[in-house]
Amino acid sequence: MHRLRRFRPDLLSLALLTVLPLIWFGSVLFTGKTLLPYDNLYQFEPWQSLQPEIAPHNELLSDLVLENAVWKLHVRRTLQQRELPLWNPQLFSGAPFFAAGQSSAAYPLSALFYILPIEVAFGWFTAIQLAFAGANAYLLGRVLKLRPVAALFSGVAFQFSGFMVVSVVFTMVIAAASWLPLLLAIIERVIQKQEEKGVASFRPIPYVVAGVSVVGLVVLAGHPEFLYYTLLVAGIYTLVRLLVAWRRLRGSGGDSKTQMPSTDAPRRERTTERQILQSLAKIAGWILLVPILGLAAGAVQLLPLYELVQQNFREGSASYRQIVEWAWPDRHVLTFLLPDIFGNPSHHRWFDLWALRWQPATVNRLGEANDTIFWGIKNYVEGGNYLGVSTWLLAALAVGVPLAHTVFPAGRQQLQISQHAGRQFRVPTLLFASVALVSLLFAFGTPLYALLFYGLPGWDQLHSPFRWVFPFTLAMSVLGGIGLEQTLFLGSNASDEQNVSGGRFQVWLKWFIGFLALSSFAAGLIALLAVATSFLIPSPFVNLAQRAVEASDLAQRAFVDGRMFWGYQSIGIVRFGAFALVSGLLLWRLTRAVRNAAGREEKMAGAPRVPAISGRLATVLPYSFVAILAFDLFAVHGSFNPAADPALSPLRNVPPFVQYIDQRETSDSRSEIRYPPFRFTTFDPPASKTFNANVGMYYGWQDIRGYDSII
Repeated sequence: MHRLRRFRPDLLSLALLTVLPLIWFGSVLFTGKTLLPYDNLYQFEPWQSLQPEIAPHNELLSDLVLENAVWKLHVRRTLQQRELPLWNPQLFSGAPFFAAGQSSAAYPLSALFYILPIEVAFGWFTAIQLAFAGANAYLLGRVLKLRPVAALFSGVAFQFSGFMVVSVVFTMVIAAASWLPLLLAIIERVIQKQEEKGVASFRPIPYVVAGVSVVGLVVLAGHPEFLYYTLLVAGIYTLVRLLVAWRRLRGSGGDSKTQMPSTDAPRRERTTERQILQSLAKIAGWILLVPILGLAAGAVQLLPLYELVQQNFREGSASYRQIVEWAWPDRHVLTFLLPDIFGNPSHHRWFDLWALRWQPATVNRLGEANDTIFWGIKNYVEGGNYLGVSTWLLAALAVGVPLAHTVFPAGRQQLQISQHAGRQFRVPTLLFASVALVSLLFAFGTPLYALLFYGLPGWDQLHSPFRWVFPFTLAMSVLGGIGLEQTLFLGSNASDEQNVSGGRFQVWLKWFIGFLALSSFAAGLIALLAVATSFLIPSPFVNLAQRAVEASDLAQRAFVDGRMFWGYQSIGIVRFGAFALVSGLLLWRLTRAVRNAAGREEKMAGAPRVPAISGRLATVLPYSFVAILAFDLFAVHGSFNPAADPALSPLRNVPPFVQYIDQRETSDSRSEIRYPPFRFTTFDPPASKTFNANVGMYYGWQDIRGYDSII
């Protein structure tokens, strides 16, 4: 137990990252509800006639019941027949199933779907997978030398990011995306150890085995696009870190313990340079084994997938111009801080600010029945990117400190920051900031995307530039943790003599943090005052909102008038204002508390030194940042995913016509899965979706239609 004591902060943080998803999804884990949106089936016949009063909680999540649920049922039923789920005879004239990959049939955690009831398994799979995501991001932070609370911030930001939460509809996405931070942590640790050893030989076999396992898991998750992202980001990260390691080893002379006479200095330099290159080449070779052996470990999934994607419809189906049009529109930048400014498919009511009560959405400006408030250009799931106000605030601090140190170098008095925040975190800060920036340029479909489309093999089949939100999300989560780490260090070392200076321009460290804190506080206060003013003087705001509705065809489909528009937007503005104000105040108070605690320690020690953070307030406040972030993310996306009644399942609520056709057409069989000797289709008006594609799989029916994102 004594040996474990030093790991107690890490164990407690990992435990918290495991418990938080259980709390987030507690409404489906412990209440008998299900994450499967069965209520979405009641949008179309025949279920609509059975219970016409049912309205979907989030109609955008239908893929969970039209694809993922029936895929899992097909795997489960096939395995019960002691067969492998290689083929799906229930779509088209039959189609490859296992090769398509997106059923995640061979992914280890998918065992939950084969053991637990399908309604239960989806909730537990999601909670456990997000726990993995948070833990992996935490481990990356710790490998980057963040203290536990800062790494915890990164873990929470990543596991509950808008990208992860709205992607719950795609189980293969959250399965594949969860492992990139762990892969980067493994690569980083291998290179760190080589830097510590200098030119001495190093065989990172345990790390290679772990990395191979991670890549294998990403392959088995079954989403080739996210496998591509993972390998691409990891490859770039490795290249940059090896270059940094080369510079560091050169600067330290390779840490060679063998001293040569001064007359042999040129020969010593040549020998050291050669040794450095050889040691880094060996480490590069070890790291290269990770993707090679990892892809081999997942070859059972990768090889048939590779054969299938060469024959699917995406090959040459869209031009470069078409694909960049599917990227985020420019106005999507507003969603970074106001995620619901263009609505939310899970929102069905709006707040009447002047009546102080919630009103249901019933009709739009065009007089059409409408119960969902959404007017975005981009699908909400494809546009989910929210990371919390505090993440942006701390990420700005993380980038600003080394940037200011570079632009305004210190004078004669070298700062402690140059040896800690400026040096230790400069490389990861600039690296992850670059990843975030480049990812945004790709996600918005800038001309830079042409490098991917024309330069990388197979990229023309990936029609989703917006999915660069994945590496962007991880990069911003790490930057948020680095920002909190720098806040704690800079706050404890900020004094009147310590500043980042250049010419006339001087930026005091404590003033720099204070400026960010004041900016966040002021932005939050202005947002709250704007809503308060609109409550007292509504006319200017309602008139402006009315003009916005009349100027947008999309807004007219979501709102009835300016009063509804501003009432709905006021909630998002208040939410932003509250969290921006609290985050700014917390940042200011944290630096003061840390600085005061550091000052007390210096006085007690009797001599200046780099102090340890102490004091109850200085200990609690950093965790308050984590709590604020969790509340912020939950306030936005906590109710995005459904908690549906399992009784709505098509397996429990079988339409009468299905029972009739089963009795008339299906031969007797004792097995759970029955493939009847007929194929069916429906003839109905466009958009009516009678007996929607894929739902026949619930009953083992064979449909001449099909809905599959690979085929």
